Order: sequence, then structure tokens, then C-alpha cells
Amino acid sequence: MRFLIFYGVIGLTACLLIYYAASTEDRSRAIVAEVEPQKTAISFHKPVRIAKVLVQPGQRVKKGDLLLVAQRPDLALDLLQVQNQIEQIQSLRTSQQSDYQLRKDLAQLKLEEDLHSLALQESRLREKYRADSVVYAQLKPGDTNWGAAAKERLQALEAEIAIRQSQYEAELKRWGAELEQQLSSADLLIQRRQQELAVLEDEVEQLSQYAPFDGTIGSINVQLQELVPAFRTIISVYYEKPALIRAFMSELDDKPVEVGQSVRVESVNRTYEIQGEVAEVGSRIVSYPRQMNPLQQQPMWGKEIFIKIPQDNNFLNGEKVFVILNR
Repeated sequence: MRFLIFYGVIGLTACLLIYYAASTEDRSRAIVAEVEPQKTAISFHKPVRIAKVLVQPGQRVKKGDLLLVAQRPDLALDLLQVQNQIEQIQSLRTSQQSDYQLRKDLAQLKLEEDLHSLALQESRLREKYRADSVVYAQLKPGDTNWGAAAKERLQALEAEIAIRQSQYEAELKRWGAELEQQLSSADLLIQRRQQELAVLEDEVEQLSQYAPFDGTIGSINVQLQELVPAFRTIISVYYEKPALIRAFMSELDDKPVEVGQSVRVESVNRTYEIQGEVAEVGSRIVSYPRQMNPLQQQPMWGKEIFIKIPQDNNFLNGEKVFVILNR
């Protein structure tokens, strides 16, 4: 019995030694890394004044929740200016159509007056020609030349009527072409101004910023009524679940690391691990961040490695982890 207990203890000790040896081997190949906080910075491309801030640091938000409302006095002036320009162009367009219609109506009235006058002259001439034909038939029977002048005058009147009609149609065609060109130019200007207006209206909508995804509010770097310069981060929104690990491999480690390579990620302070894969390998040597440098007083240099992990992980943003390369 004692021998059984003795050999059992020896076996258990051997198992523990093998386990710790394996753990030590893993840790010797492990890279200290950090769960990379993924966030989005809320900012504007032009200076704004903060009107409302509706969240607080650490607050959990859902996609679509209103975060803040800003103001841009210059934007209101730009909107008013573009709207006035559109109204002016539309008014000019209407005026051009009215001018065309007025010129057309006046030209038609003049044509009708001219045609009426010519038709009256023609009617009188024909009446006189018929009366003269009776007289000449009695005085000079057989004479066919007596009415030549009257006939020429009638032909001239008919030609004049055709010319006036042709001139009227040519003027209408020219005026129509001018109007079409004017309206086309006006429509093009209106289209451009409407595009500008759409951009400005979109900028007005963007003055109200909403949460782009489910997450947690990080820092809030403004106060109410503060004038914030362009591109300055106003609010940071962190993703609920991190999806990236940033690790540093020492410059002295010459073991190859490839994109797509499988890795194991373990928490430093708790029992939790997950499988991941190398998403990107840095192409230059950089200095270790202070919080990831095991030798705090001695600068260290290495190559950045980014590890992609599944979305349904339980890591916290900024958590320290071990990355163990599966070689």
C-alpha cells in the first residue's frame, strides 16, 4: 500500500512538472500585448459652437442615440445666401420667359397690322383692276397691255405679304433659340446652387451627431457654448467589443511571423483565452509604449503585430494579454 501511495505521489509530481514545464515553455514564447481600444472620434471639418452635450463619460449608448448638438452661424448665412441666389435665378428665368412672350405678342400684333394693311391695299387694287378692265374693254377692245402695271403691283403685294410672314417666323425662331439658351443657363445655375444647398443642408444635419454603433462614451473634451476648432476630437465612442490586439515582438526575435498565422491570446490577470490570427505585421522597428515595456527604465524596440480576434470575446479595452504564436 505504501508503495502504491509512493508511486502515486511520484506520478502526480511528474504530471505537475510536465504541466509547469509546458506552461513555462509557452510563456517563454509569449508576447506581452494589449487589447487595442477601438474607437471613433466625433469631430467637425469646420469650427462649431457646442449647443448641447447629451452624454457623459462611461455612458453606454446604442446606435442612433443623440450625442451632441452643435451650431454654425456661418452655415445659416451660407444657406440663406444660396436660397436667395436660387430665388433670384428662378425670378430671372420667369422674367426671360415673360419677355419672350411679350416680344412674341408684340411681333404678332405688328405682323397682323402689316398683313391687314397689305391685304387692304391688295383688295383695293383688285377692285380698281376689275373696274378698269370693264372700261378698257369698251374703249380698247383687244388691248392686253393696259393692266400690266396693276398686275405687277398685285404680285409685289403678294410677295410683301410672304416676306413679312417669313420675317416674323425667323424672328420667332431666333427669339426661341435665345430663350432656350437663357433657360438652359439658368437651369444649370439652379442645379449647381441646389447641389450647394444639398451639401449645406447635409452639414446642418451633421450638426446633430448620433452614436455610430453600440458602445461606450470615452472622453468628452468640450464644454457648453465652447467654440471648437475644426477636426478637434469632441467625443470619443468606444466599441463594446474589442476586435484587435496590438503586440510587440522584440527586434532580437528573428522567428518569422506571417499574416494569417494562428495565435493563442491569454489574459494576464485572469483565466481566459481565445484563438486569433495575425492580421498585420509592421514593416519597421518602433519603440515599445511605456505600459507594455517590461523594462520600464530601459527603452525597448520591436516590431508591431496586430492580432484579429472574434467579435464575441470577453476581453476589455486596454487589457494586458499574452500572445502565444502557434509555430
